[in-house]
This record gives sequence, C-alpha cells and structure tokens, in this order.
Amino acid sequence: MSRAINPIIYHPMSLDTITLQAVIDECSVFAESKIIAIEQYDDMEIGLVLKGPAGRHALAISVQPDFARIYRTEPARKGTGFSALLNVLRDHLLAGVLHSIEAVPNERIVDIRCSGRTPLGWRSYRLIAELIDRHTTLVLAADPDLAILETLRRISTGGRELKPGARYEFPEPLRKIPLLEATSSNIDAASEETTSKDISRMLTRSIGGLSPAMAREIIGKAGLTDEERIERISEQERKICLWESMQVMIRRLRSKAWTPCIGRDSHGKPLILSALPIYSLPSEQIETFDTVASAVDQFYIERIEEEKRRQGTMQMNRVIVEEIKRLDRLIQHLWMDVDRTEREAEFRKYGDLLTAHLTQLKRGQTEAKIKDYYQPDQPMITIALNPDLNPAKNAERYFKQARKARDGRVIVEKRLLRSEERLEKVRAIQDQLRDNTDEHVLERTYKACVRMGLIKAKKVFSHSPLAKKRKALEIHPRRFLTSDHHLLLVGRNNKENEVLTKTASPDDIWLHARDIGGSHVILKRQDKKVMPSKKTLYEAACLTAYFSKGRGSATVPVDYTERRYVRKQKNGGPGQVIFTHEKTLFVAPKLNLKEADSVKKDN
Repeated sequence: MSRAINPIIYHPMSLDTITLQAVIDECSVFAESKIIAIEQYDDMEIGLVLKGPAGRHALAISVQPDFARIYRTEPARKGTGFSALLNVLRDHLLAGVLHSIEAVPNERIVDIRCSGRTPLGWRSYRLIAELIDRHTTLVLAADPDLAILETLRRISTGGRELKPGARYEFPEPLRKIPLLEATSSNIDAASEETTSKDISRMLTRSIGGLSPAMAREIIGKAGLTDEERIERISEQERKICLWESMQVMIRRLRSKAWTPCIGRDSHGKPLILSALPIYSLPSEQIETFDTVASAVDQFYIERIEEEKRRQGTMQMNRVIVEEIKRLDRLIQHLWMDVDRTEREAEFRKYGDLLTAHLTQLKRGQTEAKIKDYYQPDQPMITIALNPDLNPAKNAERYFKQARKARDGRVIVEKRLLRSEERLEKVRAIQDQLRDNTDEHVLERTYKACVRMGLIKAKKVFSHSPLAKKRKALEIHPRRFLTSDHHLLLVGRNNKENEVLTKTASPDDIWLHARDIGGSHVILKRQDKKVMPSKKTLYEAACLTAYFSKGRGSATVPVDYTERRYVRKQKNGGPGQVIFTHEKTLFVAPKLNLKEADSVKKDN
C-alpha cells in the first residue's frame, strides 16, 4: 500500500493542465452546438447553454482565482449575476455556434472558437479563459485580429494588458520541455535530490505542464515517498524509478486513458483532483468517478463549501478575540469604579464632621482641620472644601457624593457581574471553536455568536458600494429578436428605462414613442459601422409603439437616434431624457416579434 508524502500542504487549486485537457476531451461533444442562452451564475462565472447533436448542455467557466475551472453544468440553471461581458456575449454570440474547445499546450488556457450572425454574415470570435492563479480572466475577442471586445476581469501582468480595445496576446510560452516530449535526461536534476519535496520541485521546474500535484503522483508511483529509501538508493536508481513512473503517465496522456478521481485526507476532506490514478495516498482515501465532469463538480462543491467554512471560522475567531479584549478592558475599568464606590463611608463621615463644626467654618476656606470623632484617639484630619460654597453646602456636597457612591456601587457591581459572565461565555465559544472543523459544531458556534451580537446573521447580498451599484444596475428588460436576429431590449418601468438607456452602447439605437409615455427600447447593433436595415428599424419602431400609451392608435410616431445622443434631463425623474439627431417613423403598433427566450426554447 502506498504512503502519503509528508509533509504535504494543499491549497485551493485551479485545474492543472492534465485535468483541464481531460475536461476538454469530454466537452468535445459540444462542437458545432448552437448557443441558445448565455447566463452569468455569479460575479466570476459565465455559462453557455448549448444545443447540439448530444442534446442540451451547459458549459460553465469560472475565473474565481482560487477555484478557476471549466466544467459542465445543468442547462436549466439560471443566472443571477450581471456584468458588461454578459451583455457583450449576448450581443455577439446569442444564437451563434460554438465550433470547438481547445487547450493551449502546457498552459491553463482554454480557447473556445465561436461564430455569431451579423447583417454582413457570420463573424468569428474567440472566447479565451485564462485559469492562471491570481490572474484568471475570461476574454471575448474578435477573430482573426484578436481585438478584445470585453473581459470579465481587467488584468495587467507581464506586459500584457487585457481590456477592451487592446489586442489579445497569448502569454509567452514557458521555456520547459512539454511533458509528452520529455526524455530521461530531463529528470537528471530531480534524481539528484534526496527528499521527495525537492524532487517534486525539480520536476515541476524542468517539465512543462506538470503541476506539483502531478509531480507528487510521479513520485508516489516511483515508490519515492519514503525519505530514508530516497537517501539509501543511488542517484541512478532514483532516475530509473522516476522515469518508469513518468512513462506510465505519458502513455496514459497519449491514449487519453482518463481515470477521474478525488484524493481525500484521513478526515474525508478533498485534497487532490486528478484525471489520472493517484498513488500518493492510500487506496481507501481515493474516490473514483465515471466522468471527469462529475469528479470536477464534486471536488469544487466540497472545496468551495470548505473555504466558506474556513472564512466563517476566521471571522468568528476575529470577532471573538476582539470581544475578549474589549471585555477585559471593561472589567478592569469597572473594578476601578468599584474601588471608587467603596468610599461611601468616608464621604458620609466628612459630611457628618462638617455638619458638627458648621459654626467654626467660613465661606472661602479651601480646607478644614477637624477632629475625627469616629477614631478612638480622635486625630486631626484635613477635609478639602470648595471655597465657592458655604460650610453647609460643602457638607451637603459630601453627603451627595456618598449617595452617588452607594447607588453607583449597585450599578457597577451589576455591570461587572454581567461583563464577567459574558466573558466566560465568549471564552467558552472560543474554546469550542479552537481546532474544531466539525460542520455542526461550527454552525452551533455561529448561531451562538449571532445570539450574543458578535456577528450579524448571514446576508445573501453584499452591502459593499460596488455590490450596491451592481444591484442598482441589474434589470430584466423584455427581450425580442427581429426577423434578421437583432436583439431588442424593452424597459418595463421608469427605473428599467433609465438603466437600460444608461448601460446601452453609444452605437446602439434608442427608440421612443414621440410625446407620449412609453418604454425605452434599445436596438443592439451587430456592427458599429453598419446601420440596421430599414426592415429592422421598422420592426423595432412597431414594437416601441406597442409598448407605449399609443398602443390603441392606428399610427404612432416613433423617434430613433443613436444612444450617444440621448442624455438624462436635468432635474428630471427616472427615465426622463432629452435627445438630438433623431429621425421619425410613423408606424402601427404591433407585437409580431417573438421574445428572445421563446426563440431559445423553440430552437
């Protein structure tokens, strides 16, 4: 039985090049599929809903830095996200065709070739997913010049700037020998090392497309997990073992003999996602799957949930530590207050002594030297006086301080008791949370923190300024397709009208019924240099008239202009605009176009 390589520290991982290639091989059935819908599942994930010879499927691309991946998902899954890329993808690729999905050799980059219909015919596009560590992004570029139309994340790294208007350039290839072209001489440096960690490091440094996880599998298959054995055998023997193990992996890669599996730790947590057999863990810690897609899905579901728990635990630990510090400071100050309140008897005695000597005192004195009748030897004591008060008022001042000390002691002691009890509870929560990863314990701890007011209850949406802005711009206008496949967006209310016009491209066509209330309508242009046909404009105008208060009229004048000439009216309400460069069509209100979603279903 193989042994685990120690020490191993696993981090949230993106797909390595081998597993990525296995995923793409399974996605080859998507070739020449029609793109019937495009969804955004969250801020960092886009989905293409496809219909082809293999039926309906959905291809999801996530560029979440710690969990970047490409995978198959349910076509019925609905999106909740919103981005500029989503709009551009729908403008250019909706009702288009996905031709092929390929991986860039030795890179975690996926190149998806698509085409979309324009008034001038079909146009080619490249949807490129870079799944590279912290610089993950998704890019839509025109083919063949690779002009970037939009990105999901703006990235600037290594002299490359990925943003709209720039030209997409693939990263410089790594100067390493590809794994499939490796020879025994390429592992000379690795065989010189005497620890499994150093061997793994040298393998990944020498050979392209080999991740640390896969390097560990080569080492596990070679039987070089025991540090004593590594030192005991010769360098030549280590080289033979490594090369034989690597050849097994190379043969599997060439034959595409995928064996999707997940390697787990002794507690059942997912550690390794692999499309090839795992040798670095005991067999009872390895779970195999029928498809790469199911392995990828299961692995990331668990890892993402684990990351959420980890983040939640960190948050709870942070607020608990801060609360303990706060309570420690509060209790320290309350004990000082208790000391002050214990002077009640002293203040009352001063009041009594001053009252007994009122005739001997005068206004203006700053102190009084009086015999202390409460002491057996009756020593002389000095009592501080307020020179602005007469003797009787000074006595009353000390009686008042005595009452305040008496009443304050009750309040302070109650606060002290409550604070000490709360501190005890918070410390108990901290002890419960320490080194505990059980999901049920963490959930109970979370609820206890909520009850104590340490953290707020979970909220579905973030309240960051960016999230608020994104939420404010999120709309769901009616969507129609003209007879020549131009997309029409129709606002449902004043808010949607305003956002729809604000977020439209400057080259899009804006339409509105003249001098009467109605929806703002946006006609998405497929080519900025070519004006939509008269037929398309007529169909758009008829739809605009239909969604206006002139729907019951025989003829309605409809103004249209480029969106760049439309601006919000100063001090106007939502949806109130002024515009120039307009032209007018006189049309009969008609709803003779199918909604875009209906078109998707029919296809």
